[in-house]
Amino acid sequence: MRTGLARLHALPRLAALRVAVGALIEHDLDRGAGFCWMVVAFGCGAGLYLVLPQEPWFAALALAAAGLAALATIRRRAGHRAAVLSLAAAVAAGMLAGKFEAWRVAAPRLDRERTVVVTGWVAEAETTASGGTRMIVRVVRMESRGRPIAEPPALIAATAQRGRDAAAVIGAGVTFMARLKPPDGPVLPGGYDFARRAYFDGRGAAGYVLGRVRAAEAGPAPWPLAARAAVADLRHRIAMRIRAALPGASGAIAAALTVGETRAIPAEANEALRASGLTHIISISGLHMTLVGGGVFAAVRYGLALVPVIALRRPVKKWAAVAAFAAVTFYLLLSGGGVATERSWVMFVVGLVAILADRPVVSQRNVAFAALALMAIEPHTVVEPSFLMSFLAVLALVSAWRGLSARPPDPVSAEASGVVAELARRGFGHVKGMAAASFVAGLATAPVVAAEFHRAAPYGMIANMIVLPIVGTVIMPFACLAMLAMPFGLEIVPLTVMGWGIEAMLAVARMVSAWPGGQGLIGRIHPASLPLAIAGILWFCLWTTPLRRLGLAALAAALAVAPFAVRPDILVGQGGAPIAVRAADGRLAILDARANRFTTATWLAADADPRSATAARDLAGDWRCDPLGCAFRDEHSGRAPRILSLVRDPRAFEEDCRIAAIVVTTLDAPPGCAATAVVIDRRMLARTGALTLDWPTPPAPDGRRTRPASVPPEAVPNDPGDPDDHETAPDLEPAGPIPPQATITASLPAGRRPWHAAAP
Repeated sequence: MRTGLARLHALPRLAALRVAVGALIEHDLDRGAGFCWMVVAFGCGAGLYLVLPQEPWFAALALAAAGLAALATIRRRAGHRAAVLSLAAAVAAGMLAGKFEAWRVAAPRLDRERTVVVTGWVAEAETTASGGTRMIVRVVRMESRGRPIAEPPALIAATAQRGRDAAAVIGAGVTFMARLKPPDGPVLPGGYDFARRAYFDGRGAAGYVLGRVRAAEAGPAPWPLAARAAVADLRHRIAMRIRAALPGASGAIAAALTVGETRAIPAEANEALRASGLTHIISISGLHMTLVGGGVFAAVRYGLALVPVIALRRPVKKWAAVAAFAAVTFYLLLSGGGVATERSWVMFVVGLVAILADRPVVSQRNVAFAALALMAIEPHTVVEPSFLMSFLAVLALVSAWRGLSARPPDPVSAEASGVVAELARRGFGHVKGMAAASFVAGLATAPVVAAEFHRAAPYGMIANMIVLPIVGTVIMPFACLAMLAMPFGLEIVPLTVMGWGIEAMLAVARMVSAWPGGQGLIGRIHPASLPLAIAGILWFCLWTTPLRRLGLAALAAALAVAPFAVRPDILVGQGGAPIAVRAADGRLAILDARANRFTTATWLAADADPRSATAARDLAGDWRCDPLGCAFRDEHSGRAPRILSLVRDPRAFEEDCRIAAIVVTTLDAPPGCAATAVVIDRRMLARTGALTLDWPTPPAPDGRRTRPASVPPEAVPNDPGDPDDHETAPDLEPAGPIPPQATITASLPAGRRPWHAAAP
């Protein structure tokens, strides 16, 4: 009875709370928040399409989007129900846009790894850190073993060694022999999908050149390719002149800031910039567009203001906006039009259009317009780290600016405080503003950095506070001067000053990254942490009423679940190498680390392991190899020893299938092997891609021991060996008639998406 009365008393309170929440929502919807949330819903739909385990039907998505839109229109006066229907229609429209883009960009891809002879046009060429050339080639013909491939990829990426790339001139016809393979998928389950990125870029294969790149007659290039090649050739020539004037890391970074060629930056400089939170500076993005476009806008506007006849009679602010548009568009073309650069260009142009239309420049609606324009053209970018980092940072900065602009202005004037005091006050305010902007943007992008790069830049705010004034007052202004002076052969002076600024930036990066914990490795975070963090940031920034505080709860939940990511017991690379086992000390013992150093480096970062991916012997740990394969004895406390075997020769299957708990091979394992061991062979790897394996519970002791090593690790990685060297181990007991239970997590979904190779 009392419980029923309590419920009756609670009903008015719930009704009042509902009315209050509804009023708060209506308040923000009337101020334009509804459009922003529609854009968010569209982005969620585009992202949902990309992560689905199966390919959806186009007709089903089209009917869902049209039906929900029609229902939302019919029920447009139904209040919050209509808003929910509109959001659902936006989600379906985003999924439909993603499906349409996947159909629109579909192109042939290489079916498997093979050696081919390629003839085509060089569409792009970029110098690598080792001095070679990475080419993007528009394929005309492709042959394998003297026979033409029926449907060759339209675009391939191939890297030629230094001294063998003389003919790799942008726009020229070339021919070469190359070892190519389909684009790789994620190197970790749930990780970044490189095959998806290659699919939407149009690249159907990647690899390296065997021998020299030679000139060839490939016929006239299509005019779109010829036009892009002319711009790309200009960029490459500018980059070569910059690197000639500024040798070493300074020149490579100067070229990256000017024309977007980043592959020549040495690994040591890249690592220092990454650890110190300064990597965003070498990627042409919003900072650079603002400095270039804002500089031209200010120069034109204040220059015209010096002429009273023009300043008093003409819209000089709009004229300055047109000049800034021309400047940032030229910078976009000069930089190569990368994804981050295109996004920054769109955002900057939206602000210029607001000036021309006499609308507020800094607003959430402008950010939403820019995001919608990009997602409508390329919906797949919604899951790209650079997209997320850019828009989360800008949205957070706009939200912070909105809060600061509501404060009353400082009443102190220059006359009252004196000129010197006023300059000092403004200088301190500038530094304080840059520190606040760095702090806000750093907080907004930290979840993406942690999830995608397994890092947190603990001293990033300090590094940015020191470096950003150098970038804004030295590096970028003198980069612009160098571009203006280059046609006259006078670029050496401004490039020298620019180089001083870059050296100062590198010195700060190296200093900060060397501080205790400066590498910022935090390991892999829980998969739910990033969606929760993004939802919390969006909720906190898009609402203005007290409802926004609920976003803090989502952020707290993201922090709470972040440390609970699963640390796999075994990792296997996409092609069967490298292979990593978690040793008794908790670290990964990685075999064949040199087979794919990028994969190795990613695994180490995901495990918060500071070891270098190049230290192959140190990484191998207790792996023991002989000419027919390798074995690792897994001896964790609390569970029985287990043997992981890598089979490189078919003659090893008989013994290894008998004694090993897990058998990994790039060959086809015999059918009976799976009766006593977990088998990961060529056919399984083709279906799963890179994979991880976890033991769910400690197995019962069985007293098995690994076979003795005949040679040290990595001593015979490619030697076919002598069958007499593969000694038997009579003291090892068979694994038993039932293979050990383990949880295997694949990188590739069971239902293939368009950007993944078809399952065998």
